[in-house]
Amino acid sequence: MDALDTLLFPQDRLRDMSGSFGVRQIGVLYVQFDSSTGISSKVISQLPEGVEIDDIDPVRLFETGSVGGRRDDIAFGAAISRFGRGPRVGGEAQHVVFVVSVEISTDLGPAAGWFLLASAGTLLLAIGASTWLSRSLSRPVADAAEAARGIAGGDLGVRLAMPEDERSDEMADLARAINEMAAGLERSRGLERRFLLSVSHDLRTPLTSISGYAEALADGTADDSAAAGRIIGTEAERLNRLVRDLLDLARLEAHRFELDLVPLDLVESTRHAVEALSPTAGDVDLMADLPGVPVRATADADRWAQVVGNLVDNGLRHADTSLVVSLREEEGRAVLRVVDDGQGIFEADLPHIFERLYVARSTPTDRESGSGLGLAIVRELVDAMNGEVHAESPPGMGATLVVSLPLA
Repeated sequence: MDALDTLLFPQDRLRDMSGSFGVRQIGVLYVQFDSSTGISSKVISQLPEGVEIDDIDPVRLFETGSVGGRRDDIAFGAAISRFGRGPRVGGEAQHVVFVVSVEISTDLGPAAGWFLLASAGTLLLAIGASTWLSRSLSRPVADAAEAARGIAGGDLGVRLAMPEDERSDEMADLARAINEMAAGLERSRGLERRFLLSVSHDLRTPLTSISGYAEALADGTADDSAAAGRIIGTEAERLNRLVRDLLDLARLEAHRFELDLVPLDLVESTRHAVEALSPTAGDVDLMADLPGVPVRATADADRWAQVVGNLVDNGLRHADTSLVVSLREEEGRAVLRVVDDGQGIFEADLPHIFERLYVARSTPTDRESGSGLGLAIVRELVDAMNGEVHAESPPGMGATLVVSLPLA
């Protein structure tokens, strides 16, 4: 039987077959099913290298006709031949089973080049995309840093490209914030320069008068010594008021002042402040529209008089013919209004006239000259007394400055 098997399945022929079929090796075995003894198998030719008889499941082989598996880098398969059965043994036919194996190679052959090319292309695309993304993210940050350095170096005209209105991301908010900061600083620098020019003018004018009249008195060339003395006194008081305003504003902004807040009758305090300024009204008709009953609020008497005085002084510089100061109780508050019949306030200026050093868009006339500190002092004092202040200017109807304090 062994000789017959060898003749039927010689090794050299099996090697030739494996080369023809493109497989690694071919082996043959008989598998017999005996109802009494079960399944048995017999190797006829050498099994492919790396494949053991135990790797072939005979039960599954009979059920499906073929089995397969893998050991390390070798894949194998076993199938019952369709061309007949082997010799009978004890009355039971033996089934011829061919076993073939192939080597599993990691070499991709021609596909390897395409795979490497695709990998390189993907890598280049990833590098390009990451570079573009990093630049698109870092460029706005770099621009913002450059703008900040320019602003810190004194170039307040630096601006970033404004993002579109619908953008609401962090970089857009940063660009808007830097532009707003630069605009605010540039505006503040302009106001500082205007303030210095205004203060210089306010200082130089009275000093020139004082110096001229003092020299005339000293030389004995003054025609009217008493009049010269009065002019010197007036100009000195003007200087004193300017210096006092500067000191007051500095103290108020630094919160280095004290208030004596008591229940105060604002009617009497307002009347006295208006009467004190009546001699300076000139051709303007200064009127006080005050109630006949007390209006009490928690305030500092001296600071309230200063508030009224600054508002009236400002109104007299802008009024054409009349200035009205009124006081009323409205919805639990004491409301003071100072109304002039001047040219009014531009709408764009309304939110800013109580700011320190603010200069309106309109060109001031000679009678409107001043340091621009009075209304800023008003705001600081009213805020300290827990009040509110704002401006109103109906078109063509002058300006109204409104102060309100909670009733006591």
